[in-house]
Amino acid sequence: MHIALFTDFHPGTVGGIQTSVTAQCRGLQRSGHRVTVFAAPGPESTGPDPDLVVLSGVPGLSVNGFATVLPTRANNRLIDTVFAARGPIDLVHVHTTYGVAVAGVKAARRHGIPLVQTLHSRDDVFIENTSPAPYPAALALRVLHGRFVPHRGRMPVNPESRAARHAWWTMTAQAQAADAVIVVSEHFARRLRSHGYTGPLHVVSNGIDDNLLDDLGPRDDRATAPATVTSGEPGSDAAAPDTATSGTPAPAMTASDSPVRPAGTGADKHGPGTGADGDGVRGGTGQETEDSADSADSAHRLRVLWCARLSAEKRPLAAVEAVLQVPDCRLDVYGDGDQLAPARALVAARGATGRVRFHGARPNAECLRAMREHDVLLFPSRGFDTQGMALLEAVATGLPVVYCDPDLSESVPAGGGICTPDPGPGALAAALRELAAKPDCLVSMRERLAAEQDSVRQSKLTARITEIYGGLITDNPCRRMPRTLAEVPTAPGRLPLLGHSAAVLGDSLGFVRSLAAAGPVVRVYLGPRPAYVLTTPDLVRQVGFGTAGEFQREDLRVAVHEVIRGASNVLTGTPHELRRRMIAPALRQRRLHDYATVAADLATAWAAALPAGRPVNLLDEAHRLVLDTLSSTLFTADFGAAAKDEVRRNVPWLLGQVVQRAALPAPVRRLRVVANRRFATKAAALRAEIGAVVTAYRAADHDFHDVLSALVRHRDPETGTTLSDEEIIDELILMLAAGVGSTASILAWVWYEILRDPQIAGTVRTELRTVAGTGPVRPDHLYALPYLRQVILETLRYWGPWVSIQNASGPVTFDGLTLPGDATVVYSPYLIHHDPRYYPDPGTFDPDRWSPARTAQIDKKAILPFGVGTRHCPGNNFAVMTITLATAALFTCWTPVLRPAARVRPSNGDFVPAPSRLPVTLTPRNSSWK
Repeated sequence: MHIALFTDFHPGTVGGIQTSVTAQCRGLQRSGHRVTVFAAPGPESTGPDPDLVVLSGVPGLSVNGFATVLPTRANNRLIDTVFAARGPIDLVHVHTTYGVAVAGVKAARRHGIPLVQTLHSRDDVFIENTSPAPYPAALALRVLHGRFVPHRGRMPVNPESRAARHAWWTMTAQAQAADAVIVVSEHFARRLRSHGYTGPLHVVSNGIDDNLLDDLGPRDDRATAPATVTSGEPGSDAAAPDTATSGTPAPAMTASDSPVRPAGTGADKHGPGTGADGDGVRGGTGQETEDSADSADSAHRLRVLWCARLSAEKRPLAAVEAVLQVPDCRLDVYGDGDQLAPARALVAARGATGRVRFHGARPNAECLRAMREHDVLLFPSRGFDTQGMALLEAVATGLPVVYCDPDLSESVPAGGGICTPDPGPGALAAALRELAAKPDCLVSMRERLAAEQDSVRQSKLTARITEIYGGLITDNPCRRMPRTLAEVPTAPGRLPLLGHSAAVLGDSLGFVRSLAAAGPVVRVYLGPRPAYVLTTPDLVRQVGFGTAGEFQREDLRVAVHEVIRGASNVLTGTPHELRRRMIAPALRQRRLHDYATVAADLATAWAAALPAGRPVNLLDEAHRLVLDTLSSTLFTADFGAAAKDEVRRNVPWLLGQVVQRAALPAPVRRLRVVANRRFATKAAALRAEIGAVVTAYRAADHDFHDVLSALVRHRDPETGTTLSDEEIIDELILMLAAGVGSTASILAWVWYEILRDPQIAGTVRTELRTVAGTGPVRPDHLYALPYLRQVILETLRYWGPWVSIQNASGPVTFDGLTLPGDATVVYSPYLIHHDPRYYPDPGTFDPDRWSPARTAQIDKKAILPFGVGTRHCPGNNFAVMTITLATAALFTCWTPVLRPAARVRPSNGDFVPAPSRLPVTLTPRNSSWK
């Protein structure tokens, strides 16, 4: 790909955006892509760069020291000339919201090129903190921006000033003009959405250039103080190498750059006696001396670093004031800006020129070395930084952080820093004082940061950015998000009255697979009523986590209300959250250990009882074993026997009816009089039998170490609520339905996939022979069968649920598309699991794609066998446990062989496709435990 990057900050200047753009540019180039950068004018001393195009600025006009560019005709002609000479350009990526960025937007539209916008900074906070007249400045910026980029729609009301609202109009309009928007943090994404942005939004962290990190030496954690920089505070000319700091200016020099006098000589222990702030002593002698506090042994002094622009929104004076309150620490300030003079004046007035030293703006590589030499980064910015490049650099170099903005905890790994309770200098000083007194805290912080250092490397993030690029460049319907209902395509094959119901009940798997090619959202009709199928993981997550709006499951509730009246899968909102909390204790890890013992014993006994040499339908056996396992772990007491028999007789048939009832239009469903009456009769019988068991458990008042005991005896600690008998019946039937349908079907598919591939079967048997030997299977085998687990994970992908249905509780919005309040929203894990965008060669059953060497290549958002978000299946661990133990028991005891010419086809009788049959002949492998 050839990417055109547009930024209002020249790469030779100092700042977080500059650092980010440079890192992204180099990351793309290392990945084999071409990059052309369009930027505002910058330092004249910057060397020539054939990939850098400098646009013309407005003479004499700058903002905060940076040149101002307008999208003039001359600049537009220059851009067009470069596009023609260096083209073709595949995509435009804009990193700012001012003149150069606007020129990039216009260029993308002129040339018909996809446009990505990254929003890095809070322009509203910047204007309010740096402009002498924030409201006129923000209004003028909005008016000027609106001349080039449309400001349409309405902005939601937020608690903010008028100046901030105008600034957000500019940022939101800039975002709406793009085909996709990238932001660097979740908290900024929420703010952007709250100000009315409705388009595609991706959260991708900034990164640190890999080469810079590779060139760093190890941290210097010696007790002695680090070397200081020699006199001189370079201006922008000296800071002009090809990398600028991350928001961020200068680092301390290494020992080779500046001599260090050893402790105990009586001389300055921090350097050769020359001031590092550029002009020596304030009196002009050319040499600084330390204050009285510096006469103490510097070996225990806390080495504090400031590494950012000295601008009001960054709060450098608060940092200086905090350090001055802590006698046993010193501060090195790297950066320049309009707050440099006030900061120096404060230090001089307090007589602390020896403890607070100013180094000026320095290249990014030197700044990173400074982080290696210091004990803590002081980062008092609050409400401004969306991420803070200096924070990422601190993570990359293992430097603990003291900060005060809780939003920035997104960028600081837990345990890697201290977030003060308030932004005042006193709170910052208290944190520094604590670290100075407890140096062991710094050790643990550095250890925590060391575990996350590689996560901020640009190489870890470039792939995500290029994925976004590729999605826009590949111009096909499955990549384009409709913006209105009229643009939503309708799936082919709609019939009068029935809509797509015939296709859904016929070749359901082929039908849902075909929808991915139609677009991210596809309209299907269940009778005369439309439903909207989501075909991408990002859209599915917006349902699961409720970011698109609120959802409920009324259609499913109506289809199953005779058998399940109010279980957790049909509840919504607060009742759903409470019910999930109420059933959670029954599925906790310590309970699962008890269930695993029962499941292992049942699997062993079941396998031992299978007949040798006679035809066996393993699908029936899967249902039988799963039912036995479920019923024996749901209610183990003797008085559950009648209920178990009722479950075996009626649950499979009832479950097969549910999908049909949900897929058929209501008028057609009502015509099925006989089937409906039978459904109601069997449902009533099942509820009555299970209800009798619940009553008996309550009377016994004893923990039988099963699911029902946990449900009967649990009281919610937050509300004091207990489950009623009817609610427990609902949850038990739901668990039975999930086991008989989903778990049994996946178990049968696991067996089928092993049997039809001799290589997979051989690997499974070898692993079982090594781990389980001659048997029997035990609970501890669960964690010692990695290849079998890969087979199960691939089965969950290949044969995962083909449909999940929810209803909008009100208007819901997906990446700019708003669906009406009564919309039926559908997604298919099976569809996504078979989309080559997320799983290469999806039609091949490949357990090795889940191996440690390859699993990192899988987009975790596209792993959906158990759902996502608030409706993630709570019984997933129980299901995998049951499948693993049953498979281990079968293949440890027997060598099953598929019957010749056996045709195994998937059916759609449940939300998970089931094999039509699985006929085998069994040959004994072991007789020692049969």
